[in-house]
Amino acid sequence: MSTAGLGVADVSRRPVVVDVPAAAAAPGDFDDTFCENDSICFARISDFISMVKANALYGDASGVIGSFDVVLRVNLNGRSPRYTAKFIHDTGPALTIDRVQIQCVDGNGASLIDSVCGTFDLADQPRVDAAFDTYTSRLINTPPLVDEGPYHASIVGVFRPGGTAPRLIAPVRSEEWFCPTAGDRRCTFNF
Repeated sequence: MSTAGLGVADVSRRPVVVDVPAAAAAPGDFDDTFCENDSICFARISDFISMVKANALYGDASGVIGSFDVVLRVNLNGRSPRYTAKFIHDTGPALTIDRVQIQCVDGNGASLIDSVCGTFDLADQPRVDAAFDTYTSRLINTPPLVDEGPYHASIVGVFRPGGTAPRLIAPVRSEEWFCPTAGDRRCTFNF
């Protein structure tokens, strides 16, 4: 498997964070038009809904072949996060998105290594191209989170541009949220 090419997100840069109007709470054109001029951005839709968008470039030794967007929307349903992934074709050949997973990560600091609190497969192998430029996953419901502390989600996987070898999607990490043990116990992005 080739890992050549440009990464999805420049993780050395601090992502841009913006508050957006409630009108953007439903997935749609906002997901495509938001954050076209940065490598990765967060959009806080409410204290309980956030999305991250990464603008992905890929290429080979000759240069850039194409680009696409990776969007991960997290809806905190009490203590049970719900995820939706979206892939939007921008330029280049058709893409098949393979072996994509959303991972819940518990960053509670109990050890030096964060622990995975769930891995959720996207069962589909979507294809996006100029004619069918957007794929949106099914809503992924998860079991309740038990521990108090910070969490985040990451989307990882492999994609295949038409006629080329598979390439890795660099992890795209959501905004962090916090789950308390006292009070109403709902997890929130606003902490």
